[in-house]
Amino acid sequence: MPVVYYYSSHPPPLPRELLNQKRKLIEAGVARAQEVVGKRKGKFICGSRVTAVDLALYFGGCNSVYFGKNHSNYPAIMPWFNDLYRIKEIKNITHQWFSMAKQIQRTLRPPRPRL
Repeated sequence: MPVVYYYSSHPPPLPRELLNQKRKLIEAGVARAQEVVGKRKGKFICGSRVTAVDLALYFGGCNSVYFGKNHSNYPAIMPWFNDLYRIKEIKNITHQWFSMAKQIQRTLRPPRPRL
């Protein structure tokens, strides 16, 4: 018989071991982004023009900021992040994403069974 969980408003918390692994992976990802961004030769990762690499790291960074990661301990990331944010199209997409993120979170939660 399958196990059915009832979630009052949030799914049950992750076990401590998985939560610690998740935190370590996020920290490793941000540290790697710091390393990559810190080695750039121009304003952006591959020079003077925005590339797919910049966009992928930028929007990954947006997600980590949305979910509470503080990037202030990573000095190479913030100026680069802000340079990308100043680009009108990227700024518009960022605002659209943040406005949709809350609804997406609600959609991803498992439905509550009817009692």
